[in-house]
Amino acid sequence: MVVVHRVLGFRFVIYTLDHAPAQVHVTGPGQAKFNLHWPDLDVDLPVGGLAAGLFGTHAWMTQALARVAGQSTSAAKSAAARANGAKGGRPRKPASV
Repeated sequence: MVVVHRVLGFRFVIYTLDHAPAQVHVTGPGQAKFNLHWPDLDVDLPVGGLAAGLFGTHAWMTQALARVAGQSTSAAKSAAARANGAKGGRPRKPASV
């Protein structure tokens, strides 16, 4: 079953029976912001903020991707490390004056 609501130029399409869990699609001009509300706790949490906290900020995601990419191994990476080690290892940083 599909439920359609139109509010302030936004079109909300709610798919309840053919998707598990139910999905909400929002189209319209501008931005739509959603909050989750718990009346017993008197708490409102913005969905966008929860998603950013769950998936991390852009800087955090970049750092996490770099951490995983740096742990990757390959034959080329191993050969480069051996060649660099044969040259005496990582070059020292110049002494700052």
